[in-house]
Amino acid sequence: MLVRPLGSWAALDDYRVTLLVPDVKATLASVWDISYGLEILHEAGKTEHLATYAPLMSPSSRHERALKHAALVKEHPDTPGEWGKRGRLDVD
Repeated sequence: MLVRPLGSWAALDDYRVTLLVPDVKATLASVWDISYGLEILHEAGKTEHLATYAPLMSPSSRHERALKHAALVKEHPDTPGEWGKRGRLDVD
C-alpha cells in the first residue's frame, strides 16, 4: 500500500530506496506501481528527469517461474495468448 508513495517521495527528494519483497510476483507488481507513479511525476514537471526503478530478482527464482509458466501454456500458435499484461493468470 505504501510502495507507490514511497517511490514518489524518494524521487522528489533525490533519495534511493531499497524495497524487499517476498517473491518475483510481488517484485513485478511493484515495478508497475512505482514506474507509473514516477511517470506521472515527470509529466507533471515535478522531476527534471524521469526517475527509474530497477527490480532485482534472483536468477534461480526467475528460471523457476519461467518453467512453471511454460508448463501451463496450452494455446494454439495463431491465438493471442493466455497471459494478460500484468500476468493476471499466474502460477503462484
